Amino acid sequence: METVFSIIAAITGICFVVWLAVTILRFVDRLTVGKPLTPEERERQQREFEARLTRPQWNQLTSHFGRDIPQSLRKLYADIDCLRRESFYVIPPDADDESEHRFVARFEPADLTAVSLACLPSGRTRFPFASDDFGNYYFVDLADQGLCVNYIDHDGGDVSRVADQLDTFLNWKTYSNAGRLT
Repeated sequence: METVFSIIAAITGICFVVWLAVTILRFVDRLTVGKPLTPEERERQQREFEARLTRPQWNQLTSHFGRDIPQSLRKLYADIDCLRRESFYVIPPDADDESEHRFVARFEPADLTAVSLACLPSGRTRFPFASDDFGNYYFVDLADQGLCVNYIDHDGGDVSRVADQLDTFLNWKTYSNAGRLT
């Protein structure tokens, strides 16, 4: 009988320690991260993001980069329907299987906020135009005449070339998670 009580006491003690640890972690989260956003706050943030997305700040960017913004970027940001697309895959023409498809979570606003928040390799002329769900960016180097599309994995800092031109990348076939080609 003592063994049963010892086992119950041990299990109860472990449960209490786990409960206490979870409670402390949630409290620390509240202090450091803050309280979860309310639906109204999330909606406000989404409206602000969409406003930034649909109102490129070309003068700020021209001044920041010290060069004119190429027409292919201006054309992308003029296509509001394209900019509003979220969570889709881009299919390079030479992709042999799905593992080579490129996921785009969303397009990024054309403003200094997006440029400053992006973790890009050094160089003053790199512009992030899209991102995935993990904080990795698709970017173009404005100093590159061809405006090739690059992808940076922020975990290792690996940069890979995705397409030789932005227009080429934007014209590749795409599909959403539902699997429809567009």
